[in-house]
Amino acid sequence: MKLDPERLRTLSTVLRTGSFEAAASEMRITQSAVSQRIKLVEEKVGARLVKRESPCVGTEAGLQLAAHADQVEALEKILARNLGHEVGDEPVPVNISVNVDSMCSWFGDCFGEHHDLLFNFQLNHPAYTDSLLESGQVVGAVTIRKKPVPGCDVYPLGDMVYRPVASPKFVKKHFPEGVSPSALATAPVVRFNSKDHNWSEWIRQEFGSTVTPPYHTIASKPALNKALVAGLGWGMEYIALARDDLKKGNLVLLRQDSDFRMPIYWQTSRIWRETLADFTRHICQTARKNLPQS
Repeated sequence: MKLDPERLRTLSTVLRTGSFEAAASEMRITQSAVSQRIKLVEEKVGARLVKRESPCVGTEAGLQLAAHADQVEALEKILARNLGHEVGDEPVPVNISVNVDSMCSWFGDCFGEHHDLLFNFQLNHPAYTDSLLESGQVVGAVTIRKKPVPGCDVYPLGDMVYRPVASPKFVKKHFPEGVSPSALATAPVVRFNSKDHNWSEWIRQEFGSTVTPPYHTIASKPALNKALVAGLGWGMEYIALARDDLKKGNLVLLRQDSDFRMPIYWQTSRIWRETLADFTRHICQTARKNLPQS
């Protein structure tokens, strides 16, 4: 099946910008031309590629085709540069997956002077990035996978250290006789989303048992932290983000000298190795400065 490169680039632009109007503006064509190109690609592959929502999102097939278009564009630029041709100074769009705790802390120091890249950061738990890398939906990801995803390079970053915390009032109410599996079974936990299992991993690590407490879900790190300080529940907080509240006494540790360590890695597509070389170097250097090394 042969697909028109310009139509695929249009699909990629729609999914990256989130609308047909924005894609038309960036590509300097009419919105009706964008719609016609998307329609022709959908007819060619026999599948719906874009969910016409606000913002527009891709179907599984649409995301795969857009990733393919991005990879081809990157390869063409690398080839042109290697052959001595001018490739212009237009930034290259890249999709990157990062976990929220890294993004809110050490990863923010990685942005630097990367004006040659146009980032689209996706927030995902590091345990759920394999399929994104394999399908090409992202070209780089912070992950817990030590073994390279097929077609990727892997670089160790260090350990994310989490500790169980709660407000003093919450601890007094729910753990008057100390932390135990029976007490944890009834004490509400505050989690980030359904993929956030650090709390259950810590319970299994500490007590060798599976406990399913009631839980609150708050998909915002600032709001989640406020909820913990307010006494809504207990949670596993990345130590760098909880340090100030622990120092002020707004939060206390459920158990002293107890933590959950999550080794993380940076994986990036080999196709994008040259394009992301400086960014990858910056990530590894920043991680070594901020994360405990195993």
